[in-house]
Amino acid sequence: MENIVLETLAAIGEVYFNFLIAVKVDVSRVLSTNKKAWSIGATSFALPFSILFLLMVGCINYIGGVTRTIFCFGMSTFISTSYIPAVANALEELNLVTSEFGLLASSCAFVHSLILWSLMPVALVLTQKTHDKSIAAALSLFALALFTFFVVRPTIFWMVKKTPQGEPVREVFVVLTLVGVLVMGCLTNILGLSLSLGAVLFGCIIPEGPPLASILVEKSETFVSDILMPLWYFRVGIEMDVHSIYNWKAFVIFHCILLVAYFAKFVGVLLASLSFKIRPRHAALLGLIMNCKGAIDVMVFLRWKISKHVLDDQSFFVLVSSTLAVTAFVTPLVEIFYKPQTLHECAYNNPSNNPQGLIRAIQSTPRNSKFQIICCIHNEENVRSIITLLEASNPTEARPICVYVIQLMDILGRAVPLVIPYNKHNLRQFKWLLTSTSFSFDHIMQAFTNYSENSIGRITIHPFTIIAPYQNMHENISKLAQDNLVPLIIVPHHENQRATQGNRVASAIQVLNTNLQKHAPCTVGVLVDRHFRNSSSGHFSYDVAIIFIGGRDDREALAYAAQMSHHPNVSITVIRVISLTNKKDHDENDSEYVRMERMMDEDVYDGFKMENIGNACVVCWEIMVDHILSVVDPIRSSGRHYDLVMVGQRHFEVDNFDDKEMPAFATNDDLGVVGDIIYASFNLYGGWSSLLVLKHCGDYV
Repeated sequence: MENIVLETLAAIGEVYFNFLIAVKVDVSRVLSTNKKAWSIGATSFALPFSILFLLMVGCINYIGGVTRTIFCFGMSTFISTSYIPAVANALEELNLVTSEFGLLASSCAFVHSLILWSLMPVALVLTQKTHDKSIAAALSLFALALFTFFVVRPTIFWMVKKTPQGEPVREVFVVLTLVGVLVMGCLTNILGLSLSLGAVLFGCIIPEGPPLASILVEKSETFVSDILMPLWYFRVGIEMDVHSIYNWKAFVIFHCILLVAYFAKFVGVLLASLSFKIRPRHAALLGLIMNCKGAIDVMVFLRWKISKHVLDDQSFFVLVSSTLAVTAFVTPLVEIFYKPQTLHECAYNNPSNNPQGLIRAIQSTPRNSKFQIICCIHNEENVRSIITLLEASNPTEARPICVYVIQLMDILGRAVPLVIPYNKHNLRQFKWLLTSTSFSFDHIMQAFTNYSENSIGRITIHPFTIIAPYQNMHENISKLAQDNLVPLIIVPHHENQRATQGNRVASAIQVLNTNLQKHAPCTVGVLVDRHFRNSSSGHFSYDVAIIFIGGRDDREALAYAAQMSHHPNVSITVIRVISLTNKKDHDENDSEYVRMERMMDEDVYDGFKMENIGNACVVCWEIMVDHILSVVDPIRSSGRHYDLVMVGQRHFEVDNFDDKEMPAFATNDDLGVVGDIIYASFNLYGGWSSLLVLKHCGDYV
């Protein structure tokens, strides 16, 4: 009785595991894979398949339990294939999902999957015992495919269509879909096919991402992976028996055959990668990661043993143990030897990629060239504050602004990340994806397009959607900044998303912002939106305060203020903060580095004042304070309403303040010490001022 219960729960776990994999896979992506991935994927499949098939046919007597040569074809196919979930899980564990290496590995795994899906119907027909059964199996599979695509698929899309935009799918639709997985599994089982085949077919017809796929993954993945799948693993463990090894010669020969197959796949990937001029180290590591195996492989082996009766206990033990050994060997090697060249290293080591000399900064951007900005958007709530900030940035004919608007979406409900340019040519291709999301991408882009068309200054918009895990999303954004020499990235603060997207998403966005500040090849601005209120007359006006303490981050803030200062409707107030504590001893104790920093601070500050002599919209104050909390006093005591307060994230001068009594509410590391104090002060004392905290790449010495 216990075995029946365990087998039933394990089978259910297997069905839902395969369903969730199919839900995350975008079949159309396979067809759009580039030539490089097609070549590497095809070569890395064909070479091990040919070698393994010949070896298994020649050594059939050493594979216990195998009685039919046709089985060698199936075994060679599955061993030579790299499955998307296995590769994707390994990349996620190694934090390489959004790297170029990870994207290429995912694309190659997609090619393998397409080859496998093409061969599965052939194998299903050939493995039948009689011609009548082969014809019946083919007709059954064809009828099931027609039923799935012409009956079930329209029903799924009707559910999606019935879901209002921006709202979650109704619970009844979620329940019906999850029950439908079991129904499809039962249908395939009645037809004599695998339980999991019906689940895979059902999963493939569900549009990936929101609203349906993401909610299915969110509600069921934890239960499947943490409850049902461990029971399935336990069942596999029961089926493995070390004492079943009765022929050590056959045991060793079978292991050697599998080892040759894995090595052949490695060589196939290596040769194909080198032909596309991929770095030898990355080509070798790609060959290793393509040998990763996962639960699907073991599912196939278990089915061959229990249902097909073509594997005996010893052969099953060899296959499963080799799968575990190869994965356990490959993953640490990739983690140890994969040393990606960071964007910072690219900027310093390859000046041709960075003609301005070093990593981009607002200060180093020529005044007679276009000013490029990447603006990240999570939902419609971020649009107004970003557009207002762009208008204050003073786009003109002499210095136009080029904006890369990126809508950021979690990868939940998808297998691999995507970067989608939004334009008229590919709108139809991705329309089903964009209109099925919980955020209104069309409305967001229409708002930016309208602003671009109606702006007095010259501003161009380049819209994108990035779909990736939040923990890796900074790599896609940084690459876009690197490729286009963008000096400034603006991202919304995570607290602005908490009310609309919940604590989980807000925490993930905080991780994204922190990663961007660490790894971006330019300046990153974190925008705390306080719902800017423009004048009711429709006349644009903007009042900005800059707290200038010192350091490269504050110099970036002042450089951005210089960009705004020539806008006739933008008022700039620069508050130069000087530490009163130990001021007389600075020159005696300061290092050469600190002296150079202070000299650059004075040069930038004096240059800003000289540039704005006679500009009635610019005011500069100099104040001396003895406590870090006092930096917000001029803002509170001025009696003015500032629409935006700008400050750098890091200040080496903060060490000179008497900051032993730091406020307990200063907890936002991405805003820095001073930025967090300003943020908390606004919370405590009220006010509508927004906050922009700028951090330039690189660390202080």
